[in-house]
Amino acid sequence: MIDFLQDYARQYSEDNVDEPDVIPPEPRKKVGRNEPCPCGSGKKYKKCCMDKPQANSVDNVISLADRRVQIAELTPEERMTLSRIVQAQIKISRKDGMIKLQNRDEDFLLRTPHALYELIKMFVSSSEDDDCARMEVCQSLLLVQLTELRFALERGKSDAAQQMRTLNNYLEALMTKDEHGLQVASSVCHFLAEARLPIADRLKTLYLQQGVQSKEDVNALPGKVDDSILLEMLVQHDVEDPYNGYYLLMDTVQMLDNESIVALAVKMLHAEGAECSLLREIAALFVIHPQQQVREQVIAELQSCAADMSSATLSRLILLRNWLPEQERQGLDQCIKHARKARVVCAEIKKCQDIECYASVVDGSGTQMFWLKCGIAKQYRIACFMWKQKEGLVDVWGAETTRTEVNNILRRAKKEVGFAAVERDYVDLMLGHALSVNAARGTVPPMGMLEAVENLGVNSWQPSAIDTQVCLDELIAEAKALKKAIFTTRAQHKIYEESYYWLDKKCFETWFEDHADIDKMLLKQLGPVDTWAGKKELQGIEIILNDFLENNRQVWAQRQLFATLWLKAYTGRTPLAWHKMLCMTNWIAGDDSLQGNPLMIAIATTSLRAAYERLQ
Repeated sequence: MIDFLQDYARQYSEDNVDEPDVIPPEPRKKVGRNEPCPCGSGKKYKKCCMDKPQANSVDNVISLADRRVQIAELTPEERMTLSRIVQAQIKISRKDGMIKLQNRDEDFLLRTPHALYELIKMFVSSSEDDDCARMEVCQSLLLVQLTELRFALERGKSDAAQQMRTLNNYLEALMTKDEHGLQVASSVCHFLAEARLPIADRLKTLYLQQGVQSKEDVNALPGKVDDSILLEMLVQHDVEDPYNGYYLLMDTVQMLDNESIVALAVKMLHAEGAECSLLREIAALFVIHPQQQVREQVIAELQSCAADMSSATLSRLILLRNWLPEQERQGLDQCIKHARKARVVCAEIKKCQDIECYASVVDGSGTQMFWLKCGIAKQYRIACFMWKQKEGLVDVWGAETTRTEVNNILRRAKKEVGFAAVERDYVDLMLGHALSVNAARGTVPPMGMLEAVENLGVNSWQPSAIDTQVCLDELIAEAKALKKAIFTTRAQHKIYEESYYWLDKKCFETWFEDHADIDKMLLKQLGPVDTWAGKKELQGIEIILNDFLENNRQVWAQRQLFATLWLKAYTGRTPLAWHKMLCMTNWIAGDDSLQGNPLMIAIATTSLRAAYERLQ
């Protein structure tokens, strides 16, 4: 498989690669005989890796990369803490099948970003020893740290940008060392992709160049895709549906550039023979690839082979047509038109009954999650959706398992994330809005969205933006019709007084801002953090209200509107009456000063406390 992928890369990759920005190394400390082994096993060094040969090991390659890129060393105490966390999570994962970090352990990972490199070493040593449990735990912990790095980048934190540069330099150092380093770096890049962090183009180019150069005979690489190799790969991984095949292929080609991916998709689209039908269905799914260049070129190629597409492919193209950015829909319409003319029959989606819906409230970062569950015979299907207020749908995944396991998943989600049962109409409304955000930004929802539609039997999710003012007016009219007590001065003042304490409720405890811009504002106007007590605390609240929240007023108005809709759709015992949140939403959507809004004052106060803790 790698042979012809590297051949494509060799044809399309750039000839020149910028030299990595290598920082002079610091001297490494020698590990004492009685100190914890650096591999993270929890044993003493003398009883673990001291006598193991190191000359050609992957761990030695990583150590050489350390010397080329300056990475903060873990203290002996930090290394022991990390080892303890890994060992504890191995026990938990063997029992429950997933990791469950305690607050102190999660805090350690978040405040010790350089532990990432130690986890990489532990992951590599685990894979060498075929220790699957330890390897999976290391991977999960790596994803925790990488996801936190993504959050930090999104919030504009300057130290996060430096962390990302250091990681990229570290991966470059690995890739340019030897084949062992290349394997490690490609695994880390897979984790980057899973955490939705971008893989730098220079890393892709280096990977492709090093991969080709590591072959004994470059000229022997095949110039064309051998369909039998692809089919053999699918058989080896027991792939029977196009979605699993797509995910498998994406894992394989993640380090290829866009031109190489398009070339591969085109070859698959034109693969001949009934045994290659699965390859053609997989290739058609590249229509919803994250990169616009890939989508457009695959759509153009599909037009030439639309008459040969399967019924299932036609059905999928019709479903996702409105999910694409508007400028890309015309080409897909032509594909559908050509298939219809060729009398390709559209496959029907099997509808599921009794879908149970659960949702979290939109949190302080503008993120919301949905769980949808349905049962078919003894098997239950579950799908999880995550969307962000400014980005649209960012992650969708699903599973088919037993009723007991589905209920266990939902039980944990309710406890840890605050999920609540909601009406189906609310989920349809919010997913439609999320899809409209994707389309407006020129992005597409994740592939899991299309798979969830087929698995759940739902074909009604189409982009439909929620107009804040129109929706607010409709809710006010409904509240008036129900004679809700929010329209008298006395009732409003009572709601205003209560709203300051709403953040004490679990569902709203994340309603604060922690963007790096707040830190900069506060440090610039208040001075060092240790001088903030007393009058400066009140001044800090005013700064956040006037200089940050006021500029994000419409964002918070929409966020509170979504919370109103969530409370209204709540099918259990609600933590708050929806008309009370409506009252506060109506205030912030107007022109009155935020300095008189108790809820926004509470948000500013919590944001100040969070900034104080970060900057201490």
